[in-house]
Amino acid sequence: MQGEKHIKTYIKYLLFFSFCIALPLTGQAQSSTASAVAQWRQSHEREIIEEYLELLSIPNVSRNGEDISANVVKITALFEALDFDVSTSAESNPEDANAPLIIATKLTANAAGTLLFYIHYDGVPVTPALWSTCPPFQPCIANDGEVIELTDNIQSFDPQWRIHGRSASDDKAPIMSMAQAIKALAATDQTPAWNIVLLLDGQEESGSANFRRYLSEHGDSLQADLAITLDGPRHPSTRPTMYYGVRGGASLLVKVHTAQQPLHSGNYGNWAPDPSVSLGRLLASMKDENGRITIDGFYDQVTPLTFNELQALDSIPNIENELLVEFGIAEPEQADTRLEAKLNLPTLNILAMDSGGGLSAPGITAIPAFAQARIAMRLVQGIDPVQQQEKVIAHIRAQGFHVIENREPSASERLQYPRLVSVSYTGGRAAVRVPFGHPLTDAVANAISLDGIRPAQLPTLGGGLPFGDFAEGLDMPTVGVALVNHDNNQHGPDENLKIQNLWEGIEILSRILTMPAP
Repeated sequence: MQGEKHIKTYIKYLLFFSFCIALPLTGQAQSSTASAVAQWRQSHEREIIEEYLELLSIPNVSRNGEDISANVVKITALFEALDFDVSTSAESNPEDANAPLIIATKLTANAAGTLLFYIHYDGVPVTPALWSTCPPFQPCIANDGEVIELTDNIQSFDPQWRIHGRSASDDKAPIMSMAQAIKALAATDQTPAWNIVLLLDGQEESGSANFRRYLSEHGDSLQADLAITLDGPRHPSTRPTMYYGVRGGASLLVKVHTAQQPLHSGNYGNWAPDPSVSLGRLLASMKDENGRITIDGFYDQVTPLTFNELQALDSIPNIENELLVEFGIAEPEQADTRLEAKLNLPTLNILAMDSGGGLSAPGITAIPAFAQARIAMRLVQGIDPVQQQEKVIAHIRAQGFHVIENREPSASERLQYPRLVSVSYTGGRAAVRVPFGHPLTDAVANAISLDGIRPAQLPTLGGGLPFGDFAEGLDMPTVGVALVNHDNNQHGPDENLKIQNLWEGIEILSRILTMPAP
């Protein structure tokens, strides 16, 4: 028995010693991979940039079927050239047929397992007149807003220059980073350690109908050890960034009604109620002067952060002062709490207001008949979207308004209620957050640590995307990896990608693709 105990102790220490040796060797292997990929990229920068500009030049506004179809052709060819098996899945619904889910698969011998990546290739609508650097689908390279002409002698690019164009950051950057990472590994005689499945969604900005139908009907066929969503911005500290959940969302259109039609401001001023003033007071009642939401029960359902999640936030550099300077803000809302913590609280913002046709309409001297505002809420784990909408409606009633839901008021209601509001809304979506500490998500964190600096690990990403479809719908270990710069103007004019983020995205994905199994 004593001899057996000594043998077990010897084996235990031998295994521990082997593990200690393997850790630096793993790190060395990852560093070697990144170094070889970086060297390949440095000699192919012009080629990569030209290929990316070509992809960005294809309009991709979600629900614009003809343009989305052109993206499908381009992306299919891109990954077929990299020896992926590519197929598409679209439903018979005419609205969805031109925006299929693209499924690209690449198998490797003796794979450690399968990694599934989610990316989307559609973008939000554009207003070209608001773009100042270059038109949204005529992408360009710029430095501080000055366009750089790509003459033949430019073969390398300042990493601080930016690529401008719709979807430059959201979300074609991960598509190009993935393609170039695969190219770089092949060119440097390296092989991914994992089977790769890419799900490329053509409707993320408009509801992901095809993606969700596919998961509903064929989800059982998706076998992967880890799902990785590639979307969202990196932390403003520029650290590689991972996230373990996404926000949900809910919205309402709130419309204050007064007269049946606009009334002359001279003839009826001081007599006809002004809906703009009424709406302004109502909206102002929803937040206090520090930005905290005053709607009763608005924060009640929030799931608190765990000790490990709080520790992760504490380890991220505090960049509050830098952000104030960068965005020209004197003081943020709830200034006593840093941004990363506030990502884990629900928000309420007024994203659009309209009265009298708006300032862009021809000026008329008439008191408007109504004023309306679009209220958007970002939700966090634990909050039910429908209940949160009901809380907002209850708050409106508490301010003395009669509320009509999902319809316009009748003539008799206009006469009966001096303070009248209609509210239009739909169900919304819940937030999702998964715990820290899964071996595979830890392996990703180890793989993308650069020069001994751990990635920023966020419990919740600021935006929303199909994260829960994997984590909860398929019960699959899931994590997000963000690649693009935080100041990318996504969803707005002059959307851009810092070239450094494209280069680092290629290296980060090459590290993930070659990471050892935990």
